[in-house]
Amino acid sequence: MNLRILYSVNTLVVIFMAISVLASCQNKARSVKVIDEVYSDSISFTIYEGKNKTNADNDIQCANYYSYKKLENGYEVRGADLRHLISFLQDVDLKDVIVDTSIDKNFYTLEYRGQDATAHKNLILKKFVDYYDLHINKNQKLEKGYTLGLANNKINIYVAENNQNTSVEQNGSLVNMRNASLIILASVIQDLYGVKVTTGKGQENLRGYNINFDSVMSITSLQNFLNEKYGIQFEKEEFSVLKYKVTKKE
Repeated sequence: MNLRILYSVNTLVVIFMAISVLASCQNKARSVKVIDEVYSDSISFTIYEGKNKTNADNDIQCANYYSYKKLENGYEVRGADLRHLISFLQDVDLKDVIVDTSIDKNFYTLEYRGQDATAHKNLILKKFVDYYDLHINKNQKLEKGYTLGLANNKINIYVAENNQNTSVEQNGSLVNMRNASLIILASVIQDLYGVKVTTGKGQENLRGYNINFDSVMSITSLQNFLNEKYGIQFEKEEFSVLKYKVTKKE
């Protein structure tokens, strides 16, 4: 069984665009604390480095594991490679972070305590980049993609119940979405297919729906399937996308 949670929300834990493999390898791994910063009584963060992805109990996890957990006083990121970490700290799409192959492949755990603010994430990234002697070059690039919308009211019979938790699970190639908005659908398609996908600003994009599809389909077949079953249409767009290229400093 290859079951992974792509997106899960409940009252205790938020996993945002997280890929969390439920079956771990059950072996213990050791991580090394590489950065430990305390800025005040209310703001601190620690970064651990290791050669394996691990959960909170230091159990080795399988290749697709990535977890973001929101806490009352901060957050924790586990199983992050360099791309995931920069994507999280800069709030950019994973596909837009390119890491030079000469950089050692490690996995990181970030434990942050304090107010979740963009300025603090920028500070964490700067400390991380300086520690590893990295350079991030940003440049704009035109990229073709899609904007999702509704062509008709077919999707109305798939509206989720108001009290239903939001989740997206992938079992093999089958994606099962519950109480997920079109915004979440766009993010999932973008991650699975590596193509830019967004939505309009209409209220229908925020409503929760129950949607299933097989990710083995090509992007063209997926468009036809979602349009035929749910009335979801794909409009071709061209986007200006900010790319992050990560290299070692010379």
